[in-house]
Amino acid sequence: MTSRPVLFITSEFPPVGGGIGVFVSNLARVLANHGRECWIATWGRASAFDAEKRLIQIPFIPLPPLGDQLFAIGLRRLLKKHPLNNPIVSVQTPYPQPAVGCEVAMFHIVVRHVIPRGEYRGVKRLQYRVGLPALCRNERKLLESPTICSVSNSTATDLREEYEFKRDIVVVGNGVDPALFRPGEKSEQPLVLYTGRLDLNKGVIDFVRMARVVLRRHPSAVFHIVGRGPAMNATREEIRRLGLGGRLGNDSSRGHVLRNAVRHLQHSEQQRNAQRKRRPFRSRSCAAGIRTIGVQPPR
Repeated sequence: MTSRPVLFITSEFPPVGGGIGVFVSNLARVLANHGRECWIATWGRASAFDAEKRLIQIPFIPLPPLGDQLFAIGLRRLLKKHPLNNPIVSVQTPYPQPAVGCEVAMFHIVVRHVIPRGEYRGVKRLQYRVGLPALCRNERKLLESPTICSVSNSTATDLREEYEFKRDIVVVGNGVDPALFRPGEKSEQPLVLYTGRLDLNKGVIDFVRMARVVLRRHPSAVFHIVGRGPAMNATREEIRRLGLGGRLGNDSSRGHVLRNAVRHLQHSEQQRNAQRKRRPFRSRSCAAGIRTIGVQPPR
């Protein structure tokens, strides 16, 4: 008996986006290695159906519930022209899209838990304030799916606490690729690394504040920040405010080791996405203290 194909619904997919797309890509690759046909339906600038890559792109308007319904309509139209054989539809959050209907809902975060506790500014703050009730309704609707999954035990706990969810939750761990992230040369000093988008909601300011607490007990520790994002200036200002500039990141050899590691990550990313244009990595200093390695995000 032929296995049913899997159709992942996701807001992002490499080379666009971040960790959620990478998770879906890795999951699809593993399932494919076990003989399962996998397709991806993601947001795009124009409708497109790539049979070779098994990738479907549909324009999306981030305005629930209208945007969700239009996406679902666009998907159904494409699948009428290019039908799949009774696919298992799996919707990936954090953007919950119940309008397409699914058998498997995979929660990467719980919007109802994360957004009210996050720090946002400008347009994003207004967008989340207005859209939060609709996103919570979407999450509640997704919880009616036959199978509920999460990427971590903590996300499963958030679902139970926020929605009093009683059914089983299958945890599919959101890990890293061991072929890329392998142990390197051990640092002679305690070395702590933050890597990711510099966004208030990612906890980069908490990382800086944590550094001050750790340094009181372990003054030899070295902290590095790798990434770029809207909170770059806020991060530098927090470092200055806490007076950490003169205490961290002065060991040039550590910076050299870190830059080599970042170059390796950049090379691997370029191999995965030859079409993405990125500026060179640059080593910057936040008030001559916590060092940051800047990465130009995709446009």
